[in-house]
Amino acid sequence: MLEITSVNSQQPILSRVANAIKVDGRLENYTTSIRLELFKQEDCRAEFTCQLVAVDAQGRELVRTSHLLQQPSSSASDSAGGQGWTPAVVMHLVDLAQDLNTNMQLMRSAMDDFRNRLSGVEDKVAASEKSLYGDLRNLENRIEDKIDRLGDKFRALEDKTASNEIKINNNLASLTTTIGTAIAHSPKLLLKENEVD
Repeated sequence: MLEITSVNSQQPILSRVANAIKVDGRLENYTTSIRLELFKQEDCRAEFTCQLVAVDAQGRELVRTSHLLQQPSSSASDSAGGQGWTPAVVMHLVDLAQDLNTNMQLMRSAMDDFRNRLSGVEDKVAASEKSLYGDLRNLENRIEDKIDRLGDKFRALEDKTASNEIKINNNLASLTTTIGTAIAHSPKLLLKENEVD
């Protein structure tokens, strides 16, 4: 099978003449049209195949194929050089174009639905990230507060320990002085007692 022409997202518009066939194609706004003008008599009697290939939002490929066999009437052939179209062929082309446009509309709706769902997922992810960030910040603040309170308690304990140590040292010094004084006065007391005797 010889491919005459095709339109796609990479080549949405084309217009050319090759092998005695003029081709005009256009793909825009999810609507596709292809027009052929045949200049050879044998081409007018050939069978043509039109194939639509589309991919939906889930990545599934949709393929629709239609076969066209031209059978020009004698009057049309006489008046148009053998290149006339029968009403059946024209109606078939119209039906094919309508089916093609319907399928393209369905694909556009599926793509819009997919984009809407994706946008909803992105919003939920963003909200979850924001909530998680807020929870982490709150946890961090609580941990910092607890660390600060522990630091305050530790410093208060250090101050209390230092104060107690000072008091103990003062008491020891006072006790040492008292004992020293008592020892210093003890011989005198013994001497006085001996003199009395």
